[in-house]
Amino acid sequence: MNRVEEIKKKIRDLKLKQKMTTCRLEWNDIQREIENLYVELKQIDTDNLQYEE
Repeated sequence: MNRVEEIKKKIRDLKLKQKMTTCRLEWNDIQREIENLYVELKQIDTDNLQYEE
């Protein structure tokens, strides 16, 4: 679960950084990174479900 908490913290930090960003290109880069982290979180959840069965 430590990895999940680490990813969630990264997402929170990136969203905060994104709110302070005025440059559209930088905002898009941050958004892409956030989306990648969500995919990683989903993969961790999927892996955990497979191990529980």
